[in-house]
Amino acid sequence: PDVLSGRKSGAAATKDDLSKSVSAEGNIVQVFVSFPPGPNFLVEVQVFRVRKGADDIIIPTELDTVLVGDDALFSFDVTSIDVQPGDELRVDWYNYDGGNAHTVPIVLIIAKRAGG
Repeated sequence: PDVLSGRKSGAAATKDDLSKSVSAEGNIVQVFVSFPPGPNFLVEVQVFRVRKGADDIIIPTELDTVLVGDDALFSFDVTSIDVQPGDELRVDWYNYDGGNAHTVPIVLIIAKRAGG
C-alpha cells in the first residue's frame, strides 16, 4: 500500500490545509489522526478527497462535523473511498486555541489496485 502522511503546526487561531496528489488507482483503507497532549479539543480536523473540483469528506463522514481530541489516536477503516490519478487528498486543520500552535499528524493508507 501507499502511505500519504502530513502534519502541520497550525499557528494560534488559524485555519491551515495540506493537499497531496494521488498517483495511482486504489482505495483508502485506513486513516490515522493523532492528537498529542495539549490541544484540549481546540483543534478541529477534516480530511477530504478532491475530485474534479468537488470536495468529498472522508473523516468525519458528515460534512458539517469535525474531529477533535486531546492525547488521542483515532483509527478509521474507510475501504469504500476510491482514489485515482488526478485526485487530491486534503486535510484541513482549524486551531481555535488563541495562545498556542498545535501539530496534529494525519496518515492515510491507500491500497493500490492491480495495474494501478
